[in-house]
Amino acid sequence: MRTAPRLTKQTKVEYATADDVQRLFVAAMNDLFCLAFLLTAHAERAEDCLVRSIRECMRSTRVLRENLLIWVRNSVIRHGIAIAAEFEGDPSRDTGTDSFPLTPEPSQVSAGTTDCSAGIFGLSGFDRLVYVLCVVEHHTCRHCALLLRRSCEEVQEARTRGLAFIAEFESTWRDVPTETFAGSRTESESSCGGLLA
Repeated sequence: MRTAPRLTKQTKVEYATADDVQRLFVAAMNDLFCLAFLLTAHAERAEDCLVRSIRECMRSTRVLRENLLIWVRNSVIRHGIAIAAEFEGDPSRDTGTDSFPLTPEPSQVSAGTTDCSAGIFGLSGFDRLVYVLCVVEHHTCRHCALLLRRSCEEVQEARTRGLAFIAEFESTWRDVPTETFAGSRTESESSCGGLLA
């Protein structure tokens, strides 16, 4: 005896709207700006990165609502990498460790001296991008290599250099008395919060 086929309830596919995109950018603006700033190492360029991402995301009509945040962060990352390449020559070809001073220029966002994230700006352009993608954003070395158009070996080497540099940076500043700095940070301030101060 044949049984009737079981009916399955189809899940309605919901795509993100322009309002969804706008609300997400408003709610996550600080975090997204922090990501853009770490990628570009410059406040005005970080703003440009966000503007490009907003324009791209507002034009899209086929992004699932449940994937919107991931898609937006990936958009910021792609534009951040592109902007870094525009202003740093090609950071993916740079393997030095002296691209950015630890003290930002006046036109840049001021990073707190005791802020561990400030050490990221002591890395070369390529090592900084790898550190942000692999360590901060938790992308795999393979995915990072695809984004930067480099080999997995080069990315792994850059990741190792970045981790060693940041560890040394944190160790150095951990030994400096906090009262030697002009400003003090509250306990609630996060690493990215210091960058936006």
